[in-house]
Formats: sequence, structure tokens, C-alpha cells
Amino acid sequence: MPWLLALVFGVLLAGIEQAPTSFFIGGMLGWLLGTVIKLRSEQRGLTIELRDLRRHLAALVTPTAPSAAKVSDQAETPAAALAPIAQPGETPSTEAPAPLPKPVPVAPPAAAVARVSIPTISDRQATPRAPSAVVRHLKSAWEWIAARNPLTIAGIAVLFFGGAFLARYAAEHALFPLEARFIVLAIMALALLLTGWRLRKRVPLYAQILQGGGVAAMYLTIFAATKMFNLLPPTAAFPMMILTVIAAAVLAVAQDALALAIIGTLGGFMVPVLLSSGSGNYIALFSYMAVLNVGVLAIAWYRSWRALTVVGFASTYLLTIAWRVFSYRSDQWLAADAFLILFFLMYLAMLVTDAARRPVPLRSLVSGTLLFGLPVLSFSLHASYVKHIEYALAISALVLGAGYLLLLRWIGRKVSENRLLVEAFAALAIIFASLAIPLAFDGRTTAATWAAEGAGLIWLGARQGKLSPRVFGLLLQAAGALAFLASYNPYADLLIKPPLLNATFVGGLMLAVAGLHSAHTLFRNQGSEHRFERGLHVALLLWGLCWWIAVIVREIDLYFPDIALGAALLVLCVSALVLDQIAYPRKWRPAVLVARLLPLLFAVGGLFHATAILGHPGSEAGLAGWFAMLTVFYRLLFLADARDDSAPLIGWKHAAGYWVLCVAASWELSWQLDQLLGGVWPVLPLGVVPALLLLAVSAASPRPAWPLKQHKYSYQDLGAIVPAIMAILFALGANAFSRGDARPLSYLPIVNPLDVASLMTLLSLLTWWRSIRPAVRTRAMQQARLAPVVTFGGLMFVWANSALIRALHYTVGTPLDVARIMHSVVVQAAVSIFWALLGCAAIILAARRQARWLWFTGATLMGVVLVKLFLIDLANSGTLARVASFMTVGGLLVLTGYFAPLPPKRVTDTGAQ
Repeated sequence: MPWLLALVFGVLLAGIEQAPTSFFIGGMLGWLLGTVIKLRSEQRGLTIELRDLRRHLAALVTPTAPSAAKVSDQAETPAAALAPIAQPGETPSTEAPAPLPKPVPVAPPAAAVARVSIPTISDRQATPRAPSAVVRHLKSAWEWIAARNPLTIAGIAVLFFGGAFLARYAAEHALFPLEARFIVLAIMALALLLTGWRLRKRVPLYAQILQGGGVAAMYLTIFAATKMFNLLPPTAAFPMMILTVIAAAVLAVAQDALALAIIGTLGGFMVPVLLSSGSGNYIALFSYMAVLNVGVLAIAWYRSWRALTVVGFASTYLLTIAWRVFSYRSDQWLAADAFLILFFLMYLAMLVTDAARRPVPLRSLVSGTLLFGLPVLSFSLHASYVKHIEYALAISALVLGAGYLLLLRWIGRKVSENRLLVEAFAALAIIFASLAIPLAFDGRTTAATWAAEGAGLIWLGARQGKLSPRVFGLLLQAAGALAFLASYNPYADLLIKPPLLNATFVGGLMLAVAGLHSAHTLFRNQGSEHRFERGLHVALLLWGLCWWIAVIVREIDLYFPDIALGAALLVLCVSALVLDQIAYPRKWRPAVLVARLLPLLFAVGGLFHATAILGHPGSEAGLAGWFAMLTVFYRLLFLADARDDSAPLIGWKHAAGYWVLCVAASWELSWQLDQLLGGVWPVLPLGVVPALLLLAVSAASPRPAWPLKQHKYSYQDLGAIVPAIMAILFALGANAFSRGDARPLSYLPIVNPLDVASLMTLLSLLTWWRSIRPAVRTRAMQQARLAPVVTFGGLMFVWANSALIRALHYTVGTPLDVARIMHSVVVQAAVSIFWALLGCAAIILAARRQARWLWFTGATLMGVVLVKLFLIDLANSGTLARVASFMTVGGLLVLTGYFAPLPPKRVTDTGAQ
């Protein structure tokens, strides 16, 4: 059923809109309707099975008086346990009877257990599967035919066709006068009717078939005499046709003869097919079908024959569709549409009349065909007639939906008996009312309306405890989203609509609000939700937020491009604060948690946007946006502490905010200095800002007190990671690649901006490392061994060498590029002497502190100096610098060997501490 309705609705909407997306949307609506009906049917079936199972269990536990034979079969009663029974003429014994023993539970015999056993799961699995719906319907149709004398039915059908062919042959060859032929046909029809009437009590079924053939023959005679040969004027033929229809209806109702009614109806609809002259008189054709349907309606008023109704419906619409395909002209649309509306109202009246008598089983092929096939086929044909009129389809869909809503009031009086029909009419009303929107407006307005309807249905389904409206609401929101995307054009409203008042923003806003409202509704409905709805409220929450973010960012970027980044950060972060203020009083915890994460997500998006497009985070009024983001973010974290809300990952949230602050501030200050001064100044914030943040988390009394004091370890252990990494990268990169140009200031060794920033960075790293909790620091040393010490020593070494080379450049004019440095005698000599001094100092310090590892480090550096002297410095023969380097290094080695021998192994190496 769902896929069939999906196909029908898809073809319907695609034929109207002539677009592939329309087929998909229509298919979704059809599948939705079929799914709702299927779920309701399955629920009804499960209810019936549960009721039967309860009755079965109640019958098993009901106590019954077992017969003596059954008692003797089940267990033997000990003689000693029975009291003596006095025989006739005997005096009862005055002795007290022996006490009865305690009852011993006796297991019931296997036979008894077998009689009351309940089928197990394995038993049910072994049961053969029930036949499919198609097989069941074919079997029912064959049983119906087999019970109604199929041979006689076949004979009447053959006679009917034979009479039609005989009439055509006689007309073509002029065998008899035309009037005589029709008189003979009329006499034969009356003979069949009279014979069948006389035999109605002796052989009822046979008599009904004869009467049905007579009615069909009468249809044939009147129609052919009027439309083919003009023997009867229409003014005379029409009353005769009405009398024939009335006669067939009266005979069928009087004899309670469904077969007679079906045969008469089919015969009547076969007449224009068999005797069509090709004249194209569609008014006569539709008038004739209208008369036939009046008879079907009259019979339906007295007899609840759903099969007859479906036969009339199928015949009427098959003929209408055939005429529409092969004979329709555009100037005929008004009359054809009027007859179509008449047919629709007739069969809708038959359905409602039948519903007034008994419940409509939606599982039935007959009821389902009429209930859903009637509006689909009627609306499809109607659409093909009026598609040239603007808004005609939209108005038609709206009127059709309103009509089904009005029918609910009449059907609703019998809700207990026709509950499924009420729900089906409600679904059809919603579908056609929803279909009116895309037919009148574009996809954006459609999305807004469908989203609102979907949210309302989810709310209604939660209030009533019904699954089907909630499923319908979810799919309707999804269909709205597809309609929005199908018609989306980011620049469609730029020149003709103001910001926030255009269809694109309104459509996206409605999708966002509907998603958030539905998320809150399902969150409150927890505990009574279906298993597939578990966690769905979180998905809808994210769905709504994504739509809100998308439409507001699009609106800002389109209408306010000069301040896009700042405005987007401001609006989105304030939205997160509003979401928190709405969700917290309602105890909507998922929304509160998401609200705390949103500013961070917006910040990450802003950084990516700045990287890819803008060049720095302060562009497009970004400074105001970043200030708003940090304010809202820390306001939300402050509220979490004030509420004593031990939210998960709270430490990570504080740390992530610190990371964003470090990256954005460093980047923006660097860009601003690059615009103002150039030189080395743009590089400095990349190290100074992380250093300041490291010093802030390392202070004994952090400022500000909140959040650094309350979450001290979150900032020291997690928050400091990114600033520390940035400080390390700055110490390496700036000293390795920057020229240290401090213009407009003069360059002074050690006290120039780059060296001061480098020393500040190294000092902040050392201070932060020493402020970490001892347990954490010890664990890091155990896992990384000497890595922290080696890292810090390496940074110091890189800075010292870079400071030396830059000092030589700005004082004596030595080169700064690597290729020329390798051939500079002065630089190489200075570096050799400097490394030797460092190695000597390390060795002397190691000897005093008994640190073997430090002694080996200094000795290794001295060895490197020796290798350098012979590989690089020796090439600079004949220079004073070479002599100075060799003499200095040699002297240092001698002094070091004398004052700082290798510390013994027995001494504990505590230098790393």
C-alpha cells in the first residue's frame, strides 16, 4: 500500500508540476499516507490478537470442576488420606478421623499439559507463512465467482457480445429493417427479464443472472437506437434509460441480488464501448454514465454492496480516462470537468453512506480502492483539465481538503465505529490542503507551511499518544525541506525583497522553528515514545539549529556583506544564549548542553572563514563579533557554575575557549601590526600573546578570579596546551627565519623586540611548567623522560645562536641567509667559540651537580665543535678568525678537562629534577 500510493501521488504531482522534484515530493506524501494507514491497520490487528490472547489465558486459569474420570486419570488418591464413608444402615464411627496429610503438589500429567499448552515461539515459527494480500484477494474473487454459477455468467456474457456483434452485422448488411432489429432486441431483453423474474424463487442465482443480461440488453438497445441510428430522439431515450436504470436497481434491491446489480452495471458501461460510432459526442457519453451512476448510488442507498460501488467506480473512471487520452480537446474542459466533479461527488456519497452503516475496513481492497483511488484519480483528471488556469489547481486542492474536513463532522458522530475512516479523511484533508501550497506558491513558502503543519502534527500526536500523526509530521517537515532546497536561489530576493521579510528567510526560519518545537515536544514525550523515536529529539534539535544557522548566515552575507563575520558571530552567539534561557527553565537539558557548545562551533567556523576568505579574524566587523562570542560563551559557563551544573566535558569547554582566544588574538594583533609597522613586529604577537596567557594560568593567584581560580587545573593542564605549542613554534620559527628588523627602532643585541619576545616566551614556558601540579609533572616526566628538559634546552640553544648571528649582522655586517653564513669566516668562528663556551659551561655545571647526563651533553657539544673546526673552519685558512676559533676552543677544552672531570656513576643523577 505505501509504495502504491507513493507511485500514484508521485505521478499525480509530477503530471501537475512537470518537474522531477515534484514526483519525489508527491511520492513521499503518498508513501506517508500509506505508511500511516498501514501502521493503523497493524495496530488494529495487534489489538485484536492481544484481546484474543487475553481471552485464551483467562479460559486457561478459570477453575472448573473436574469429572471423576478425569481425576482418576490424572492422579491416584491414597486411601489413608480419605475419610471413611458410612454405608446405608451403618452407624457412623465416633472416632475422630485420622488427620489428613499435607497436600503434596502433584505435577499434572503430560496429556493435560498438552491440552492447555500455549504455542511457543518455535511453534509459531514452524507455522507456514500466511499468503500475501494479492493471493488472498485472488482467492476471494474466485470463491465469489465459484459460488455464483460461473457457467451461467459466462453464457450470459457470450450472449451479450453475440447480440452486440449481430446488431452490428445486421446494420452493416441491411438484413432486416432497422426498426425491426431494435424491436427484436427489445423483446429479447424483456424476455430475459420476465424469465428471470418468474424463476427468482425457484433458482434465485440463475434468475438474477438472466435479469442482469436483460438489463444489459435493454441498455444496448436504447443506446444504439439513439446514438447510432437516430431512431429515438434524445428526449425520449433519456427517460427510457433512466427507467431501465431504476428497474435494474429495484430488481437488485428487491431480491438482494448483488450479482444482478453487478451484471446490470457492467452491461450498462459496456454499451458505449461496444457500440461507439466515433461521433465524439462526449456530452451524451458523460450523461449516460451519470445516469448509470445514479442507479449505482440508488442501490448503495439501500444495500451496502461495496463490490458494486467499486465496479461502478472503476468503469466510470476507465471510460473517462480513455476519453481523456484519445478524444479530448482543450475547448471541452469545462463540461468534462463538470461531469468529473459530479462523478466524484457521487462516489464520495456512496462511501459516506456505506460508512454510516458499518465500519470501513481499510485493509479491504474494495474500501481502500474507493477511499484513496477516488481523490487521486479525480484530482489528476481535474488537473489535466484546468492546468491552463492560474491558481486553479491550488484552489481546487484547498477546496478538496476543506471538503474532507467537513465530512469529518458527519463521520465523527460514529467515531467509535469509523475511527479508521475518520483518520483517513483527516489525512486526505491535510494532504490536499498541503498540496494547495506548492500549487499556489514557490518552494520556500511551501516549506514554511509544511514545516508548521508538521510541527503541529507532532505536537498533536504527542498529546493524543498516537504514533501516526508524529510520523506524518516528521515526513511533512522533510518534504518541506526538499521543497525549499528544490527552489532555493541565494540571490532570488536580493533586489526585490527586504532582509528578513523575503520568502527564503521565512521558509528557512519556519523549518528551524518547526524542528526546534518538534524536538521539545518529543523530549517531553519521553517515556511514551516509540522505539524508533528514542534520541530523535536530539536529531530534531540539531536539525532546527542547522536551519537557523544556515538562513541567518545567508541573510547576513547577502544583505550585510561589509559586517558579515561580526554580525553573524553576534547574532548566532546571542541565539545560543536565548536557547539556554528558554531551555533551562523547561529542564530541556540537551538544548542547554548544545547551547554551551554553539559559541565554540561558531568561533571555529569564523576562524575557517577568516582563513579561507578574509585574511584575518577582525575583518567585516569581526572584533565586535569575537568580543560577543567570548562574552556569551563565558556567560554560559558562568551560569553553569552558578546553577551547580556538573555538565560533561566542562573542563574541555573552558580549555577550548582559551584556545580560541589565543589563536584569534594572536592572529588579529599580528595582522594589525603588519598593516602599521611591518618588519619583525607582526611576528611578535604570535609569541607574546601565548606567553601572556601561559603566565596568566601559572600565577599563584589567577586574575580574573573566575574562571581561572574555579577551573585552575582545566586551564593549566588543558587550556595551556595550545598556547604552549604556539610559544614553542614561535621560539623556533621566529628565531630561525626572522631577520629581527625592528624599524623604526635601532637594533640592539639582546634588548631588541625579537630577543625580548623570545626570552619572554621561554620564561613563560618555564613558569608554566613549574606551576603544573607535581603529580602531573612527574607523570609527564615518566612518560616523556627527558623530553621537556631537552625541548626547553633546545629552544634556548636555537635562540642563543640566532641572537648571536643577528647581532653580528647588525654590528659587523655578516650575512643572514644560510648559504652565505656557511662561508662567513667571522660567523663560523663566533659560532665555534660560542658553542665551546656553552659546552664548557655545561660540563662545569654537571661536575658541580654530579649530573652525568648534563656532562655528556656538554661533551657532545664540544665534540661537535671539534668536528666543525676541521670540516668548516679549517677551510678558511689564512684568516685571523680561524686562528681565534682554534685557540679559543682548544683552551676551553683544556680548562674543562681540568676543572670538570666525568662524575662517577655511583653518584645519583638528580640533575633532571
